[in-house]
Amino acid sequence: MDLIRDIDTNPARRAIVAHTLAMLADLGITALCEGVETEAEFDTLREMGALLFQGYYFGKPVFEGVGGGVGVWG
Repeated sequence: MDLIRDIDTNPARRAIVAHTLAMLADLGITALCEGVETEAEFDTLREMGALLFQGYYFGKPVFEGVGGGVGVWG
């Protein structure tokens, strides 16, 4: 998640993520970009070719609704 934070304004983070995404694509692996919190981060990652995203930008966790009242861990 730390690499995603402010990726839209940080050239070093963009370079690391760009090369990581390229390496994963070469290996046939689809990356999940976790920790996306702003539209700018999302747009930057999309422009870099990322396909899967997770983070507060899309919605905050909702633990009450998981499993419809059934224990998820039990």
